[in-house]
Amino acid sequence: MKKKNPIGWFEIYVSDFEKSKKFYHELFGWEYRLLKNFRTEYWTIWAGEGTVGGGFMKKADDFKGGQSVIIYLDVDNIDETLAEVEKAGGKIVTPKTLINESSGYFGMFNDLDGNLLGLWTKH
Repeated sequence: MKKKNPIGWFEIYVSDFEKSKKFYHELFGWEYRLLKNFRTEYWTIWAGEGTVGGGFMKKADDFKGGQSVIIYLDVDNIDETLAEVEKAGGKIVTPKTLINESSGYFGMFNDLDGNLLGLWTKH
């Protein structure tokens, strides 16, 4: 039986960090921390004990709509999983890429309907 990979992370693309942090905090009590040593401003989201973590990414200035939430699946080997994605008919968008030494790696792909999903691993 194939391993069931849990959802390990989510990202919400926003146009205004402060407004979005206030909105989600008031609705759900989420807490935030600015991630240091990242290539752009990135706010991590803590949604409570035992839940999946996430983050806020800034939408590009030329954003014209479409998908604004991405889930990341926790996998053992991103390169192998991306090869399986291609074999199944999906499209690799981002190959295995280092986030930073403490956060690990990510990769991204489009499924058969063009939905963007991410992969994450610590190693």
